[in-house]
Amino acid sequence: MLSYRSTGFLDPSAAQAELSRLQVLATDIESLLNGEPVSRRVLAAAPLLVGWSVARPHAVALAALAIDHPEAASSMESRLTSTVVIENQEGGWVRTLGRFYRLGQKFDGDGVWGDPSPDIGGGR
Repeated sequence: MLSYRSTGFLDPSAAQAELSRLQVLATDIESLLNGEPVSRRVLAAAPLLVGWSVARPHAVALAALAIDHPEAASSMESRLTSTVVIENQEGGWVRTLGRFYRLGQKFDGDGVWGDPSPDIGGGR
């Protein structure tokens, strides 16, 4: 078990949660590399990124308006995703370290956000 209690820096339950998240990611990557498509159910439940652009803090991430993100305070919120691990722009999705996202309209570079209609990015 991971623990460093003198400062409380490492939390064993956080380490377990991270391990679980990475195991799900590994399973998703393996399925995608084996040619399995992302299920419609998974994509239907995925948050929609609108007006997205590639952001590169330390690795590729996306900056976007996220619609229906499970950790957002409201139904629409500007966010920076975690690192993008695998992407399929033609299929309308990306898989980050944390989850799948559907891709809506890409940021056009002029400060105009795309139309956040729910059918954008739903498996083109």
